[in-house]
Amino acid sequence: MADLHYPEHLPAILIGVDRALEAKADELPWAHSIHHQHGGYACLQAQFYGALLPLLALPACSPLIAGFEALALDSPSKSAFAQFPELESVHLTAGQQYDPAAIRALQRFLSRAEFAFPVITAGTEALLEFATALPTQFQGWPLLMLEMPAACALDDVDATHLAIGPIGTYSERVLSQAAIDRLQEVTGVAPKVYLLWDNSD
Repeated sequence: MADLHYPEHLPAILIGVDRALEAKADELPWAHSIHHQHGGYACLQAQFYGALLPLLALPACSPLIAGFEALALDSPSKSAFAQFPELESVHLTAGQQYDPAAIRALQRFLSRAEFAFPVITAGTEALLEFATALPTQFQGWPLLMLEMPAACALDDVDATHLAIGPIGTYSERVLSQAAIDRLQEVTGVAPKVYLLWDNSD
């Protein structure tokens, strides 16, 4: 587990719960305590505990990366949105929730990926929620995690006793049903699906 303040590994899907679970800090080497800034210039703060699935690690999502980089800019730039006109209207907010038109624009943007993203149900700048999505839709996506011995399973209850290494993505470490089940066991609730990217502030 890592304590991630404003993670460097965004944009990413988050499978988890929307609260800090400090007591669970060492339960799983692939679940993290995440402190995320969102809401554009309002700089709202959110805390999560869960698994991060960086979009950069999934070739199917590569068409989205430049769009998320444009959304993270601190100042308006029409040229940044030349390839992503649907995103210009959702850039530089002041903490307000996205309205239905903004959510439709973001859904159109996500459709550029070679992956069928679930329906966005709510969000503010740099934080989207897919409340009706099942985490199993993201099975097979690479996990951001602390390096573990190859023989160790993601749901190994003894993982906290292993020598673990640097944080990163590892091709053989992907989200599985066992990992989702273990996350629910540790948190006590069904994990939800979010999408995080760097906030423009």
